[in-house]
Amino acid sequence: MFVLTIDRRASRADASAQNIAALRESLQRALPRPLLGWDVSAGDELQALYDDAALALRAVLHLADAGTWHVGLGIGAVDSPLGASVRETTGPAFVAARDAVGQAKERETPVVRGGEWAERAGTVLDLVCAVRARRTPSGAEAAGLADLGRTQQEMAHTLGIAQSSVSRRLGAALWQQEHAVHDVLVDLFELADTPRHPMTADHEDRGGRS
Repeated sequence: MFVLTIDRRASRADASAQNIAALRESLQRALPRPLLGWDVSAGDELQALYDDAALALRAVLHLADAGTWHVGLGIGAVDSPLGASVRETTGPAFVAARDAVGQAKERETPVVRGGEWAERAGTVLDLVCAVRARRTPSGAEAAGLADLGRTQQEMAHTLGIAQSSVSRRLGAALWQQEHAVHDVLVDLFELADTPRHPMTADHEDRGGRS
């Protein structure tokens, strides 16, 4: 499972309950639908549970692009049965998310925790976020449309530019390379969510012999 815990940058201790409720509704509209919806976990922090690695990645990248959140992703087991909300649900993934968001407050990019594969995923995620953060506004706009599955012809019409200009913007934004890494990240997320990786298990079953 994939637990996202986020905290607003420069959040205020006196934030009103109404403001928090508005933030929850905004997250529900903007992000992929989680298994257990966004809810307050502690103070100003908000939390959601995903059971799909690709959706969790989309949510992480959206939040990172916004630049207004400290983002922590915890990967691992969740206690059964699930509660009716994230506040009623526990497990190692929640502990990992708590650790991740705490460390995210000391840096600019999301943090992933939950074991060795989660750490590796976090390293790749750092690179993806760095590429996205360095895009020009026009490059980010073109990349955003490409992320939605628009063709270059459709993008050219939307942006009011030539199709060749769209191609140049996407190239400068490294969109194709960054997008290809998403599949790698999803694989790493799923490996982190697997209690015992098959290759490791096979190695151990053979007594660690090559």
